[in-house]
Amino acid sequence: MEFGQKEVKRSIRDFEKSIELLQFAGFKVYPTRVRELMELISQNKVLNFIIGPYLSMKVNFEDIENAPGGDWFDLQLPVDKDIQIAYALQIMKRSSEGEFTIEEYAFQIFIKKKLNDNIRLWNEQILFPCLDVLVDKLNDLVEDEVEGKDHVEAASLQVVNYGSISANHGNVALGKDISQTIEVEELSQELIKKALEKGFIDQSQTEEVKATTDKILSELQEVNPSQSKLQEFASYIYSMGSKGLLSLSTNVITNPKWGEAVTAFLFNLI
Repeated sequence: MEFGQKEVKRSIRDFEKSIELLQFAGFKVYPTRVRELMELISQNKVLNFIIGPYLSMKVNFEDIENAPGGDWFDLQLPVDKDIQIAYALQIMKRSSEGEFTIEEYAFQIFIKKKLNDNIRLWNEQILFPCLDVLVDKLNDLVEDEVEGKDHVEAASLQVVNYGSISANHGNVALGKDISQTIEVEELSQELIKKALEKGFIDQSQTEEVKATTDKILSELQEVNPSQSKLQEFASYIYSMGSKGLLSLSTNVITNPKWGEAVTAFLFNLI
């Protein structure tokens, strides 16, 4: 899959403009700007491919929020910038979907009486520092991979530093030397169980699903997993249970490389 140079540049320009609108949003329009930003990432093919993996990355909210008493958060942001970005974006996504408002969430961190103050501190101390890092990554990507080319291979448009993310942040190891937190067999069985419950497959397909899942997990344990192989597996999963099974697989197999392969395969269907 390829993207045009102008398509990439304009997508990143639109992303930066959306961030700017959010940064200067007042209390009343802030939720709308949040939804606009998240919809842009979701609906723009380029942004979804590049930034989308942050939204599917495994984030340990319990450790980050660190609320032993169950009330206020004693926030413990991870050092890894990619995990920080994933945390901030996923909080914004959850807010845009109505799980909570940002002022409610930020209040649990900063405990200021004025709701505006909590949003301001969320923006200043957490959200925009993360978005600044992300924008720098996108601009570096344009400089390194896009400038001077009419078309760019999608596989070259990656900003997530997968090698720096430990297995503690996901169910599947990112390299041979990182131990998995959940064994291959358990992941296969988890996918099959959920797929049967949701009616995406029937009992006669369980062995095929298991065999394909095992191949996916085996490939993901390679130092440099093959995107072409992973997309072939995505195609096979899709043929067995359509988009429902494929989407379910990304919830069970949380390695961002698999999320990338699924995203690329679905884009090729458009």
